Amino acid sequence: MREIKYSVLVFIIILISFGLSKESAILSQEFKKVDLINYGDLYNNDKIPYNLMFMNRDDSPYAILAEKSSQMLYLYSIEDKPRLLNIYSCSTGRVTGNKKEIGDHKTPEGIYYFEGIKEGEELPEEYGVRAFVMNYPNKFDRLEQKNGYGIWLHATNEPDRAKLPNNTKGCIIVNNEDMIDLSNYISLNKTPIIVEKDIVYLYHEQTSDYKNEVKMFIDKWLENWENRDINEYMENYSKYFYSQKKNWKKWRNYKRKLFNRYSWINVEVEDLSILIKENNYIINFKQKFISNQYLDQGIKRLYICKNNRKFEIIGEEWKPGPDVPIFAERNEEEVMSNGR
Repeated sequence: MREIKYSVLVFIIILISFGLSKESAILSQEFKKVDLINYGDLYNNDKIPYNLMFMNRDDSPYAILAEKSSQMLYLYSIEDKPRLLNIYSCSTGRVTGNKKEIGDHKTPEGIYYFEGIKEGEELPEEYGVRAFVMNYPNKFDRLEQKNGYGIWLHATNEPDRAKLPNNTKGCIIVNNEDMIDLSNYISLNKTPIIVEKDIVYLYHEQTSDYKNEVKMFIDKWLENWENRDINEYMENYSKYFYSQKKNWKKWRNYKRKLFNRYSWINVEVEDLSILIKENNYIINFKQKFISNQYLDQGIKRLYICKNNRKFEIIGEEWKPGPDVPIFAERNEEEVMSNGR
């Protein structure tokens, strides 16, 4: 009799296990912050994502990392060291790998910014309460001849969809509740989202060599600029450079004309902020330009690639003044008539 009862009990346990296994794809994604604290390292401030190790709070007080392998979003507060604030379940492209072309159903990997927001009547119901438009393809993607469009971080009205791994056409999705929470930390064209297959963490003391290397490059670029040495200055730029509708050759001619107008130049840089994804760097800083003819100040954004241990600028963006909300290309005629 005992053997029969034992067999029945084993059979019931097997049935329960089988039923639970059907939902494992969902349940495995349902980690909350309180659960992950028990895993230790993620909330250990001694280890930080290498992508954010030199990010400055004046650039953006928050940053988001999306990790494909865990299907999680990590929200960081940028302080003396980045501090993990929260973790959200997400779903990325149904095809693994880095996005290359339209329709490949892959989520792009790289450093991106949110350049627009869609909600209300302009957003189809399937995208939930809100969608943030990512600036894919960015300058790095175009350099690699990647294409496609419409990569968003968006919500969903299907409660379980964000918990199913690799379940999108290339976007990153979270549930409505998490989107509402995340929206409190996102500023357009300021808050970065960095998409990685696997996030790499470093101890704080391991990071100094990275910053020194980048700082040396920026110092050299500024010295060449202030010396008005067009040949040395353009050595800092990739042959594939493109910005303000100018390739490398047109940029060289444009800068040469400006250099010839000034008898001296002084460029002051402060609040350097560095984002890293493998050999791609985005560097933001406050810049004050002074010459014998012209003065202006604002925010400069450099897109830099590291090739064979050499840093090269592939693009620039300039936001004049402290209160302009978006990056803007200044009119060339205006610059040429005033200078910079």
